[in-house]
Amino acid sequence: IWVELKGGVDALALRNDLSFLASFGLIIMVSAYVDKHMTKSELIKIMFYSFISLNMLFWSGARLPIISIMAALTVIPLIRPKYKMRYNLMTFLILGIAALYIVYSSFLDINFIATLFDSAEPLLTRLNRSTNWIGGYERFLEKPLLGHGLGGFFIEGYSWPGWGTYPHNLFIELLSEMGIIGTFIFIAPLLLLKGWFGKETASIRAQSGSVILPLFIMHFLQAMISFDLRRSIAVFALIGSIYAVNKMKQNS
Repeated sequence: IWVELKGGVDALALRNDLSFLASFGLIIMVSAYVDKHMTKSELIKIMFYSFISLNMLFWSGARLPIISIMAALTVIPLIRPKYKMRYNLMTFLILGIAALYIVYSSFLDINFIATLFDSAEPLLTRLNRSTNWIGGYERFLEKPLLGHGLGGFFIEGYSWPGWGTYPHNLFIELLSEMGIIGTFIFIAPLLLLKGWFGKETASIRAQSGSVILPLFIMHFLQAMISFDLRRSIAVFALIGSIYAVNKMKQNS
């Protein structure tokens, strides 16, 4: 449901921006300090900020950021945090609060939570993406090689090309608008970055970029289910950052 606030502000867009900022800030605060010594007062400040971020996130009611931040937090062990006990405490607290919120929301019969866990519905329906993804697949089949051009995505009987709709999936958007040839040209530079996905990625330490991998996981999940092409640029920027960090480690 689209709601316009005072001054012509789109309430849904405001909610999405709020949830993105909350999840982004929380990931940075938790993952950037897993390998650094902190005093009790510093730890309390970070947990207080985390609590505020979680409140912003849950208040927004956006499903994807809540789930993606839980997934991103569980990836942090890949960077082998030095202070494991502290990290485990912070992570379990945050994941526990998130889980309690989801369970509590299910008892309140909040529609988007109830739909998400309704096993009787197909996954696409639960994610509220069936119309967008099916529409993108149909547009791809119409022009599989070159696509409909940037902004050319549309849903039959619902929208026209360039009317602001998008597939809510990075790869479907690329394929439906740029086709196989355009998509290959678009991602070809990444294929030349040999080693960005190597062993070094799993052992990045905090002093050289431990925050990058969790942020990448969070952004990638949102790019596959929510973001349009413009906001998905962050995924490619983070891939470049991972590659740069790995090169720095190899040359040090």
